[in-house]
Amino acid sequence: MARLAAAKKPRNSRKKVQEEYGSYIIEVADWETSYSFTINRDDRIYSGSYREHLHLEIKGILKYPFKFDGKDIQVLLLGDRKLTSNLVGEEYINPQPQAIGGLTIRGEHRDCSAFIPFDAVPVISSLLQAKQVRFISMSGKALFHGSALINWINFMRDFDPEEW
Repeated sequence: MARLAAAKKPRNSRKKVQEEYGSYIIEVADWETSYSFTINRDDRIYSGSYREHLHLEIKGILKYPFKFDGKDIQVLLLGDRKLTSNLVGEEYINPQPQAIGGLTIRGEHRDCSAFIPFDAVPVISSLLQAKQVRFISMSGKALFHGSALINWINFMRDFDPEEW
């Protein structure tokens, strides 16, 4: 006798979660740049004969979202030469990048790391030195379990909380 096929239960289709986006404003309290250049002795991690590292470290105070107002945060902006060459060539990377960085806000741990074009680090440092940049505005996905992907960053002179 033919075996009866087990009755299939209808699959519950998962509802597609609506992606939420968020904005984050940081007031710059202090900053410093760091640069290093070396011969690459271990090509397992980096390819090429040389390695360099340029970053801008910013200590700031969260201003928005308002529920984090006044909390300290550390922002690390890493200069990446590949981004500079991609911008000059106006080539699309395949697959498209999901973010330029990430933000973490969990209890007392608050930081953000992002990659920016290598050539932008000295420009931003000069603007910080001249007090032309006092705030960093970022946007991306909304915080979820204390983390968010950042896909946009802007350097501003002023911030008006009433506009947010």
